[in-house]
Amino acid sequence: MTGRHHTHRLPTDQLHDTPDDELLALWVDGHHEGLDELAARHHHWMLRLVRQLSHGEHDPEAVVQDAWLDVIRSAASFRGDGPVRAWLAAIVRRRVGTTRRARDARPQTVTEFLPRT
Repeated sequence: MTGRHHTHRLPTDQLHDTPDDELLALWVDGHHEGLDELAARHHHWMLRLVRQLSHGEHDPEAVVQDAWLDVIRSAASFRGDGPVRAWLAAIVRRRVGTTRRARDARPQTVTEFLPRT
């Protein structure tokens, strides 16, 4: 990240009322508590979204974990054109698509044995 790294921690009880875009800005500025609070707010509905979009095809925890990595990598590029939740949903949708394409690109293996003649 390009943000500064702070040595002091922010009081997490004060972050409960902080808007999502400010939490993201805190993370970019080096305050890990911003991302912690954002994850506490959004992780569970992100899991539900993965389950809904993938119809059980993927491990939701793994997909959401990858989505959070995408959030970490792209947090500084968040423009604030809309709600953070919509931005997170777009990241989850892209991650589900990426996961699906990667799975579909793998060769399928035969799991049944043919009878010998």
